[in-house]
Amino acid sequence: MRAQGDSVRAANEKRYLKSDFVHIGVPVPALRKVAVSAVKTTPTRDELLALAEKVVGRLVVRHPDLGSVLDAWVADPYMWVRRAAVLALLAGIRNGSPDLVRIDKFGDALIGEREFFIRKALGWVLRELSKKDPGWVARWVEPRVEVISGVTLREAVRWLPEEDAGRLRATQRR
Repeated sequence: MRAQGDSVRAANEKRYLKSDFVHIGVPVPALRKVAVSAVKTTPTRDELLALAEKVVGRLVVRHPDLGSVLDAWVADPYMWVRRAAVLALLAGIRNGSPDLVRIDKFGDALIGEREFFIRKALGWVLRELSKKDPGWVARWVEPRVEVISGVTLREAVRWLPEEDAGRLRATQRR
């Protein structure tokens, strides 16, 4: 990524942001290309989780217009790119500004997904959101309980009040 940087831009960003952090002056379009390349070549799911949440997710939180990149990623034929789109939503949840529209849209787009790691990622997003907004998660899961995968449901209801979690689990078993 440093090869994409510009020292003048870095100095200007650092001054403008009044930041103590190291800036390397990478323009957003170049950063997007690096992120997509890294997602496609990252060898392990753990590295992808960190990249998706800590880099891509934080970028989208800071620059909401980048959400359109996630919209494209969620439909990507490459499974790890779709997973990165979902996991990037964790950054907004954890900082208190969840993108409920994208969580809803991505969830509906991926609810029938065959890939385990996508189903698990969707469950993680719902689980993390349930810690802050359990009602939203229960209301989202309930009409989809017949089609949601077991792993997604298990993760989604993990932190819900037992009354809601039990009802949703029982409904899926019917």
